[in-house]
Amino acid sequence: QPQEHLVDGPAQAAELHRFVFAEGDLRKALQLYALRLGGEPLQLILAMSVLLWFLQAFGVENGAFGMVEDASRSLLGYVGSRIAPVLIPLGFGTWQAAVALLSGLVAKEMVVSSMSMLYGFSVTAGGATVAAALSSTFQSPAAAYAFLVFVLLYVPCVAAVSTIRKEMNSLKWTLASVAWQIGAAYLGSFLVY
Repeated sequence: QPQEHLVDGPAQAAELHRFVFAEGDLRKALQLYALRLGGEPLQLILAMSVLLWFLQAFGVENGAFGMVEDASRSLLGYVGSRIAPVLIPLGFGTWQAAVALLSGLVAKEMVVSSMSMLYGFSVTAGGATVAAALSSTFQSPAAAYAFLVFVLLYVPCVAAVSTIRKEMNSLKWTLASVAWQIGAAYLGSFLVY
């Protein structure tokens, strides 16, 4: 049955441990986690993933709306190009960096995979390959560090925001939390750059 808070302490940890290690039933542990988390965060992750795919795949190309070959012409590329000027003082004011940050709202791991997709290098590529691909976005090491600081400090993901909303039971405080995190990320990145 649902609990008042998501983190129940040792009792929940012991139950998860029993399912995963003693019984070897990862599926049961995931079901327990999903039950504790509630359907809302999981639905949000799915909805945001579908939305992100749609925005990345579709746009206006040659005067017609449809699937696009060039990611810069996608709806997500358009949104990223509108956000990019705000990121210029931080050292990474490109549409690709903005799109990577937007995709990170679904899950932080998507920042890396988005950069990989947008710049055309493998996620397992070596440092020299990645550095060469990203040199147009990060003109200096300070800009790259500023980007990393921003990624570390800004909003974790939609599931975390949903959980904050659920725990605080206040849209006002949830939005204040998101604004605080984005403001801290912006200021931290600005200071690093």
